[in-house]
Amino acid sequence: MTPAARRLARRASGLLISLPLVLVAGAASAQLGPAFAGRMAEADNASTVNSNPAAMTRLDHLQVSFDTLVALTDNEFEVDDRTTVSGGDPENDLDYAGLPLFSIHAPLTERFHLGFGVSVPAGLGTDYGDDWAGRYQAQESTLAFISIQPAVAARVTDWLSLGVGAAIMYVRAESKSALQNPGPNAPDGRLKTDFDGVQVGAVLSALVEPWPGGRIGASWRNEIEPRLSGRPKFRGLSPALEAQLEALGLLNQNIKLDIRVPQAVQVGFYEELGERFAVMGDFAWVDWSRFGKVDVRFAGNTLTAKTTFQDIYVGSIGAAYRFDEDWRGRLGFTYVSSGVKNRDRSLALPMDESWVAGAGLMRRFGPALELHANFMAVFGGSGKVDNTGLAGRVAGEFERRQTF
Repeated sequence: MTPAARRLARRASGLLISLPLVLVAGAASAQLGPAFAGRMAEADNASTVNSNPAAMTRLDHLQVSFDTLVALTDNEFEVDDRTTVSGGDPENDLDYAGLPLFSIHAPLTERFHLGFGVSVPAGLGTDYGDDWAGRYQAQESTLAFISIQPAVAARVTDWLSLGVGAAIMYVRAESKSALQNPGPNAPDGRLKTDFDGVQVGAVLSALVEPWPGGRIGASWRNEIEPRLSGRPKFRGLSPALEAQLEALGLLNQNIKLDIRVPQAVQVGFYEELGERFAVMGDFAWVDWSRFGKVDVRFAGNTLTAKTTFQDIYVGSIGAAYRFDEDWRGRLGFTYVSSGVKNRDRSLALPMDESWVAGAGLMRRFGPALELHANFMAVFGGSGKVDNTGLAGRVAGEFERRQTF
């Protein structure tokens, strides 16, 4: 495999390395409690179908739930004097994201329950501009997915409920980056990728109620391997680079990407302290070390791009207060460990540990309809990067990394 082919494969797989994180985070935060707290065992509205389907057995009537999250991301990355590629710092990455969620629950009998959830994230991504030092690795990227989850739950005993669901995921990923044309002072070429695909995963969950007002919940999501496909678009290529890509079979070719969304295990508790106040906590493990291989297929060729990751651990704690029968408020705090060590971090995915604080308000409109509004502040680590590629060395870190 020539350097040009490896470069394209690394760029495409590098973008999609971030995709499983988004999917896992979306699955983990499907019940949009403040800072993700309470998703496993609070079990007081229809949105539990997306996090712990077994908890639907606590609901005794038809219920529809709407959640919404509007976010503003503000990131500032600065390159340091070890960088050898021209262009300097990127533009400040200031962007909006919207995340709506819909879920519905219906009891079939006293013991059997049916649920259905749909989440539609949009506008997640980065935009660093066209001319910065890291333009050959990352200029702009957008990730979006639609997750549809039907689920059923059964109350096995008075204290044990079990649930099962199918997570149907449609994934779309877009990115833009520069290509280095050979020759002194040659203008950059451009590469745009647009991939999408569908895959189905399974969710198994349980809810234990050992005493009145106390609950313990758990869920497991299996590892899935969606295949994404798309056709890269090139422009501004020099004749020499265009001829090389043509010889490799990369021009006007459909490319398939086999990625791995790792399994995740989540457990949590909920405890009522009186009639109005309750505390809750959750812990999640994501088998992120399993994600490190992306198979890129084009024109009869297969290239395996490997990277080094480590498992992700998430811990959260929260509290809820009931003002009256219709209004409820919550607070939450979460810590997320980094899925990559400093020495392995890339510009395509500069993920690092993060801290989340949030507050939320719920309003009930009759027995079957609720509306949730939540505010979260996410503060990320410095995300130090030191990468050497075909165009040279790019090193630096984030001076500011936050989402509201």
